[in-house]
Amino acid sequence: MPASQLTRRNVAHLLTYGFYYRSRAEMEAEGMGDEPDRMVRELEGAWGVRFADDSDKDAANGGSGGGKELPIMAHLWEPVRCFYRPLAFYAGIEVLMALKHTVLLAMGFRAHIHNGARGWGMDCGAGAAGRGWGTLVASFGGQRQQDKLHK
Repeated sequence: MPASQLTRRNVAHLLTYGFYYRSRAEMEAEGMGDEPDRMVRELEGAWGVRFADDSDKDAANGGSGGGKELPIMAHLWEPVRCFYRPLAFYAGIEVLMALKHTVLLAMGFRAHIHNGARGWGMDCGAGAAGRGWGTLVASFGGQRQQDKLHK
């Protein structure tokens, strides 16, 4: 949005949210009511722009009282969508993973690590497709990785 469409109030609103995580009314209630205007003046000086006064914009919009407030993306003030999961849920997942490892070991599979990736396979001797490996439960990232594993 071009600076010509912004008012001093819009910029002050954005700066108070961005730097203080407060609204302008909260800043005034805490005794820092002049801080947003000071920040806008410093920003105008640093960027070499002049934001329109709210009264100028109000006159251009028909004089309805204070100019138009532009919305800002105040994502930190939006409600957080999260799902509570107790620690027992994560502990249960870890128990299931340990149980899976135990079952695979009991069935004769062995864990193999290749290039940092873990896979489970069963060594069926040299007669298994001439490679010394039988069933591969978890692949190592595609056929090329499996071919490297069997060389």
